[in-house]
Amino acid sequence: MFDCARILIVEDDPQQAELLADRVEACDGSVVGPFSSFRETERYIETSRAPDGAILDFRLADGEVTPIATHLLALGVPVVICAGAYVPDRLRSLAPHLAYMPKPVAVDEVLVRLSEMIQENRRSPRPTVGRERRDAAKE
Repeated sequence: MFDCARILIVEDDPQQAELLADRVEACDGSVVGPFSSFRETERYIETSRAPDGAILDFRLADGEVTPIATHLLALGVPVVICAGAYVPDRLRSLAPHLAYMPKPVAVDEVLVRLSEMIQENRRSPRPTVGRERRDAAKE
């Protein structure tokens, strides 16, 4: 399903994070994280190569993922946000590059949606804004 894509997982529920990571690996993906906090994720994305896709829990103990999501989207990274509560309209308006899935949601539904978005991105990549996204083939 993921064809070795690097999938960033940001989830503060340890059991859900482990389940997502296990399923991503079972679907031929490479897990980045999982990260459980905004700060931890922010440090990672500022210093590392952009992932091929991301699954983000909207509300973390130390903040919302809005800045992380907008940063990833600016790099052309497909993002799925899972939220049990309100998601700002400014994020919802970024569809189709961002998918919002209300909790509870089946893990497989999240993975299928992200896989579709990654495949579409590979067929016709969106232009990036700001810092250039590194091409995985160059590494």
